[in-house]
Amino acid sequence: MDNREELWRRYYERALGRNHNQLAERAFEINQSGVEIVVDCGCGTGSDIQFFSNLGYRVHGFDINADAIALCRQRFSENPQVELMQSSFEHFDYPAAGIVYASNSLYFSLPDVFQDTWAHMTDCLVNRGVFAGDFMGVEDDWATGHHQVINAFTRDEIQALFHDFEIIELSERNEMGSTVLGKQKRWHTYSVLAVKKENRSHPFIF
Repeated sequence: MDNREELWRRYYERALGRNHNQLAERAFEINQSGVEIVVDCGCGTGSDIQFFSNLGYRVHGFDINADAIALCRQRFSENPQVELMQSSFEHFDYPAAGIVYASNSLYFSLPDVFQDTWAHMTDCLVNRGVFAGDFMGVEDDWATGHHQVINAFTRDEIQALFHDFEIIELSERNEMGSTVLGKQKRWHTYSVLAVKKENRSHPFIF
């Protein structure tokens, strides 16, 4: 096992005990699309999958890490509402959804093809569907000093992504803090809740 795999293994061990993210609750509260389907992008150990499935949502979860998907398959083995796949942002086949959820995961999408990835992610949302997710800011320590390529954005770049949305919340965090594994770093992130504007030329049909 190389150092990177060991770091992810330790991360998932710590993350297993975490509750769902408050961002998931906010996405549920504002979803007025009538479609109870969520795509959990970079689902990790499945805390947010558990939250959405408990509310009756059908959840399509994916993660590029095999250990994460193995944990989720064990965790949700008897839950027919949950579908899981090992995949990257770039290669996942996004189903029509009422919520696209990307908590602390878009950092690891590939910058050079992100515009295409973003189009696939947002095209799957039905009218009045919700995007809920986190973006990494350019002042974050990981933006230039991480062992993986990190996709970082300015506030203006993030706002430009949402021309087909009504942004409900855009909050910024820029402070020192701890990682899940207890290391100190500067966090610079943006959390976004946005509702897709109605496009009557492309209605959602079951």
